[in-house]
Amino acid sequence: MDNSLLPLAQFFERYNDGIFQYCPSNCAAEEFRRLYKYLGYPSKAAKRNDMAGFKQLRGEYDEALTKQFNEVYGTNLDDYSAWYTLLSRIGINPIPSTVSECKKIIKQTHVNLLDLTQATDPNSTVETFSTQSELRTYSIRTRKFFPREEIHSGDILKYLLRKFF
Repeated sequence: MDNSLLPLAQFFERYNDGIFQYCPSNCAAEEFRRLYKYLGYPSKAAKRNDMAGFKQLRGEYDEALTKQFNEVYGTNLDDYSAWYTLLSRIGINPIPSTVSECKKIIKQTHVNLLDLTQATDPNSTVETFSTQSELRTYSIRTRKFFPREEIHSGDILKYLLRKFF
């Protein structure tokens, strides 16, 4: 899969002016923080989040994340190949032979969706956590959150989203 054609790379490429350059090997959340600081938005969320320009930038970033997840893993809850890709990326082996068995496993698995979205190499696996609490702690510590209210969220993504707060 050519990462330069994926939605996250396309989002960041719009801001590539020779000074800001997107580094796809970095975490998307880190790159987004680097971008908004480069564009002059304040570091403090209370100041930044009320700014119309930042809201638009954040919305475009959230949309790119969601579209990339959908492109890499699919959107159809009944698509076995989508579940196969997803479960192989989180290191499940053997992968169950039915969609319903795949869903049972994923319900018991806790994975950071930002990490999963960026794991586009078929040979890579993503860290999983034993509990939702461990996942929450990791997500807060690393500041890796996935947008919950993105209009483009497919059914698989909606199935995976966990509520932290």
